[in-house]
Amino acid sequence: MTPLPIADVITAIKDHTKRAPGYSTYVDYDEGRHRYPFASPAFKKDYLWVLEHARENMCPAVIHSFTDLIRIDAWAGTNVVQAAKVDEAVQVRRAINLAAREAHRSGDGYILAWPDKRGVWRPWYHQATQVAYKAAEDDPDEFEWVAKIWVTPDHHGRVNVYYNATVERWVTQAKVRHDDNTAPQWSTNENAWGPYRSNVDGGPVLEHDRGRVPWVHLANSPTTQGGHGRSVLHDVIPLQDGLNKSVADLIVGGESFARPLRALMNYQQEVTINPRTGTPEETRLEYDPTKQTVLGIRGPGPLTQLDPPDATKLIAVQEAFVTKIGRVAGIPPTDIMPEVGNVPSGAALRLLSNRRTNAVRDFHDDNTHAITDLMGLLGVPDVYPEWADPAPMDDTERLEAAQQRVDLGYPLEEVLPALGEDPDDIKRILGKIAEQEASIGRAAVEAFRQGRDPAATVRGDDPDEVRKRLDAFGIGRRAGVDPKDAARIAGLPAGIKVSGQPITLRDETDRGD
Repeated sequence: MTPLPIADVITAIKDHTKRAPGYSTYVDYDEGRHRYPFASPAFKKDYLWVLEHARENMCPAVIHSFTDLIRIDAWAGTNVVQAAKVDEAVQVRRAINLAAREAHRSGDGYILAWPDKRGVWRPWYHQATQVAYKAAEDDPDEFEWVAKIWVTPDHHGRVNVYYNATVERWVTQAKVRHDDNTAPQWSTNENAWGPYRSNVDGGPVLEHDRGRVPWVHLANSPTTQGGHGRSVLHDVIPLQDGLNKSVADLIVGGESFARPLRALMNYQQEVTINPRTGTPEETRLEYDPTKQTVLGIRGPGPLTQLDPPDATKLIAVQEAFVTKIGRVAGIPPTDIMPEVGNVPSGAALRLLSNRRTNAVRDFHDDNTHAITDLMGLLGVPDVYPEWADPAPMDDTERLEAAQQRVDLGYPLEEVLPALGEDPDDIKRILGKIAEQEASIGRAAVEAFRQGRDPAATVRGDDPDEVRKRLDAFGIGRRAGVDPKDAARIAGLPAGIKVSGQPITLRDETDRGD
């Protein structure tokens, strides 16, 4: 058998080694494993537990502020029905959601299309720390190869390199780490690697029939075509460190409230004679903060207390960091730390979210082709995602916009879909309106035949009609019917004021002197 070329494996390992530390930093900050560049060794010694546990992690909120707006509403194209079936069968959208979140967290998210144990092609989500790739020279939107890199349970290194028709599998000769708590040490020496063989699925080379590298890459804000993306945490992490510092200061300062430092003013030290020199010396007052809470200080005055740090100023610093995180990330600060009763909505929210909205729409544009490629790898060609609007109008705004269209003369069948009504409801609503209009028309025609004003009949203020309704109302009241119920039964207008007092109707012709 011809030896496999190993050059691509070495290239993949070098690229992985260069990028992995940055990816790991983003993952650690997202999951709360923060660094503490502001803390001195002495501070860490005394307050390491505070640093590790007392934090206010804004990173997940920043990530979700973007990814919560990334959603596929439906599929479009020539194979919509098949796309929906495949989506449901192998959970395509779940893999896309995971990869989109990873793209915002680390800059890059990946999905492998590969058969499962049943032989069904399905998507497999991968983190940025697991993948390296080389773009094709003649088309940077295509891959020349993609390498999956990971450590096995027995601590050996593995690399699978995916090409247009094959997968070449490699394993290290020795372990790359000693246990699960140490970072792997990847070798770029060709002799450290060998072909991987499995008793389950065969030798070092597997074949596939997709005709292209079976991976897709979702990148957030790439700076080059086919290049790597940029994490939304890139500029947030320094501010997160500052916020952590302020939280640590607040908690450490709390000790001063619990154990205030007092000073005894006008303290007179004892004077002794040094037996070796014969000179007088003042006894030095030693202070141990773990045992004592009083300082003796020479000077006028009795006992005093040193003021602790001002907690309100530290809290203001924290709020300033949160606001700056929102400004740097391009999201409303209320998305990170909501203020009860002060959360913007509607047009105000869209104005504050303008940068984020544009970033989400750029993500849609940059990655629609990758989703189309993924569906093609899963056997559904010529479909693309219909993304949800990242800045939708609220209910009030939709109603106002619909009313403006109606006032301009738009037919209801064009206005109702914008309000979110489904086709069945639209048909029902239009049918009710048609019935009402037909009833009004019949009433107007009948009024015209009887010599009454048709317009007044339609408005409900025809004298004869009003008299009949009032008569019906009076009959109902005399029968003891509640005034509001009597008005409703008689057909009086809804806005009319009805008195609760009993009434008596008399014919003026029967009135006697």
